[in-house]
Formats: sequence, C-alpha cells, structure tokens
Amino acid sequence: MESMIIIVTTCLIFDIFVSNGVTDDSAYLIFKHNTYKDCIIGENGCNLKEVQMMFLERHNFMRSRIAGSDSTTEPDAANMLMMEWDQSLANDAQNYAQNCLERGCQPEEAGFNGEVNIYTNSYDKADAHVESLPTRISNTIWSWVYDSVHGHSSEDIKSLLHSYKSDSPTMHQWANVIRATTWKMGCGIADILISPGANQFSEIIVCFYKNSKLNDGDELYKIGQPCTNCPPGTICSYKESLSNLCESIPGYCPITSNELTVEDSCYRSELQRTSIWNCSAEDDTENCRPERPCASVWKIDPYGKFKKITVSGMCTSANMYQKEIEINEPACFIFEYIKEPSVNQAIKSTVTGFVLQSNGKYSEKVTVSEDVDKWTPVKLDIYWTGIPLQIGISVRSRSTPTTGEQEIKIRNFLIVTGSCA
Repeated sequence: MESMIIIVTTCLIFDIFVSNGVTDDSAYLIFKHNTYKDCIIGENGCNLKEVQMMFLERHNFMRSRIAGSDSTTEPDAANMLMMEWDQSLANDAQNYAQNCLERGCQPEEAGFNGEVNIYTNSYDKADAHVESLPTRISNTIWSWVYDSVHGHSSEDIKSLLHSYKSDSPTMHQWANVIRATTWKMGCGIADILISPGANQFSEIIVCFYKNSKLNDGDELYKIGQPCTNCPPGTICSYKESLSNLCESIPGYCPITSNELTVEDSCYRSELQRTSIWNCSAEDDTENCRPERPCASVWKIDPYGKFKKITVSGMCTSANMYQKEIEINEPACFIFEYIKEPSVNQAIKSTVTGFVLQSNGKYSEKVTVSEDVDKWTPVKLDIYWTGIPLQIGISVRSRSTPTTGEQEIKIRNFLIVTGSCA
C-alpha cells in the first residue's frame, strides 16, 4: 500500500486523489485526516497498481500499433521494445505529480536524468460528462502520439525517425512514447482540488522513461517489418495484441546502443536467442493449457499477469502444460518466481521447474527453496533432442498446518535455444 502523505502549504491542505471521474467519494487516494479509501472505476474495484497498469498497457498498445501496420502516420518499426514497469520510476513520478502544481509542472524541473512526459488539465467533478479515468489516461497517451505529429508529412516523420530533431515540446512527447529502445517506464497521477470545497480540480499526469536523454540526431526506431531487428536479449512477443513488439527474455536485458542500468535479476547476453516455446500466465491458448486437474487451484492475476497459489501444511500441486514440444538442439527452460517471505519462518516450501519426456521415461528438474520478494529467474538446461517433451511447474509445502500460509507466484514460461549458462 502506498504511504500516506499530507501536503501542506502556508494556509492550505490540498485534497489529492486519483479520481473515477466525477465524485471524490469514490476516490483512490485522499490525503486528508490520514484516511485511505479505495476507488471505483466503473463497476470494478481498483487500486493504484491497477491504475498504473493502465499506463503501461496503453503505452505498449500504442507502440505495437505504430510498430505494425495500424498507424497511418508512422512506418513500421523493426526493433520496437515492449516497455516494462519500473516501480521506482513510478514512485518518483507520483511524488512529482503531487508536488509540482504550485511551481509549474515542467519536464526540466522534475530532477530526473531520463525523459519525462507531463500532461495537465482541469475538470469540474460535478460535470456528469467528465470522462472516466481509464478514458482520460488513454486519451492523454493518444494525444502525446497523434496530436504531436498532426500536420507533419510522412516524409517529415521518416526523417525524424532516422535523425530526431525536436521542433516543439509536443514533438518531444511523441518521441518519448515511440522511441524503440526505451524499455523502462513509470507514471504517476494526482487530482488536486483547486480550493477547499470547490468542484474544480487539476489533474497532473507524469511519466518517467528510463533511458539516456534524447538528443538531436538520435534514431528513434529502425524502419522495417515488425520484430525483424529485435535487440539481443529479446524475442518477438507472443502476446497477441502486442505481437509487433520485442519482449525481454526473462533473466536478460535488451542490448541497445543506449545506456542501461542492468538490474540484479538480469544480465547482458551478446547472443540473440530464438524462442522455441513460450507461455504467458493469462493466455488461454494451446501453448498454455494445463494438463493436470489440480492446476485449477492456481489463480491468475490479470493485472500482474502471473499465476499464484497459496500453500500451507503438507501439500503438492503441479501445473503441467498439455503442449508437446520437440527441440532439435540444446535449449534452456526459463521461468520467474516470487516466494513471499512468510511471517512464520517455520513454513518450508519449494518451487520446481521440470521437463518430462512425453513417454514418461526420463525427466529433469530444478528446485529452488529461497524466499524472494522480487521476480527471480530460474533456468534448466534441456539436452534431449528429437523427443517430445512437456514442461511444468510444481510447488511443495512440508509444514505443520499451524505454521500458516505462503503465497507463491510464477510467470513468463519460456524455452529458448542454447544453454542456460
């Protein structure tokens, strides 16, 4: 849960909230009297994480649209990366959104060494025609992309893609959203009542993009068929709506010509990997259908896009996929997991990734028992070739029923060519 903050000026306490559009009684955040209240967007309950995921999903939707043939203004992109959410960037963006209104919300004042997009507007919360928060977020990102290049010819845009030169602040917003090698982002949003008891509020949207500063002369993206020039460390996404984007292989970072901060959970690979099989937790495709009946106890988080299970006592649960896979060269099975540290350290559980020959003769597995609170890659080498295989994950708890429960999450199941080393 986000920490509570009271913003005080000389004689005014601002009510700050992420609104559902028309009323503050269903606000997400109210920094007043130290109270906290969830918001309602339409008929669905929401929290700040869901609001943040709207920003990520709309950015990637627009990038995939531009990279493919759905854009009437920009040519296709051969190396467009899928953006990933960075919570530290989101925290900084949220802090700036909540504090910048008095002195003017400007990118150059944000104190961030990457790129920044900012949008501000005023609304009347008593106006029944005020659009919903999801619509306002979507319209903001749309305006950054399409309103910015309005009036520019196709030739002008091609020239800008090859060698960027900003002619206006709005053009810079466009470049920040469509720049192929930007892959980390975080956004914040604050609705601030203009005065106590007033219906008018100002909405500030701030997005931080983690990459080196954009300079005149930089290439925004390589023109070509989508995914034909994905950087090393990425593969063409298997997500249907984002299939024009290059997605990071779990445990790897994209290798681009721009400065990157490599996280503890990933490293740079100088070799391009080819995906043999992949599955996202929320997919209901042939690749991702589980075989074991007990897989039903796994729950899918539609926003975080992972599977989760709560274990306690003495139990085992497997999640094996129906899809038979056959490889022609050594390969690597990769998935990511979180095993939340339990309050009661007596809980003992393990997560196992396994590869099973479909004839049942042989299997290989890798087991981890460490509790981790961030996504951590697990890898297993596959040396069998020319034999149908199946992939699965299992969890096991060996504790007394009185020791409590532990939540385990898994995501990003993938087989790529080459050894895991």
